[in-house]
Amino acid sequence: MIRKNGGEASCMCVDVTKSADVRQMVERAVDQYGGLDYAFNNAGFVGSTAGVVETERGRLATRSGDEPDERCGMCMKYEIPEMLKRQGGVIVNNGSVVGLVGSSVAVGSVASKHGVSGLTKGSSTRVRAARGIRVNAVAPGMVRTPLC
Repeated sequence: MIRKNGGEASCMCVDVTKSADVRQMVERAVDQYGGLDYAFNNAGFVGSTAGVVETERGRLATRSGDEPDERCGMCMKYEIPEMLKRQGGVIVNNGSVVGLVGSSVAVGSVASKHGVSGLTKGSSTRVRAARGIRVNAVAPGMVRTPLC
């Protein structure tokens, strides 16, 4: 649709749990478009619906233990330096309403999305205004996806 309407678009398959993949993704965007002005970080996963008592070794969010806040952080690790070179940019992390208000279902996902909120707030404070980079998050409610 982007190309059909006169824009430019490209895609690549990236494992956002792997530093080399994320670095390569950002490098490709910079090479192809001359810099990085905007980034949208969206890390979906299939999490456990267990509560704290039912989990093993405190692994609440995922079976593998790697969580969306870590994935968003991995992306921002490579996005921010490129935006600093241009003296500005905008990063939006996809969180969830459960990261703001909580839920009794899937407490691991709730904890992880609270992590996305905290990562976003901390990063925003660190790189805002004086460095010209805005970092925000969106917090949608439940959305039916193939992961559900």
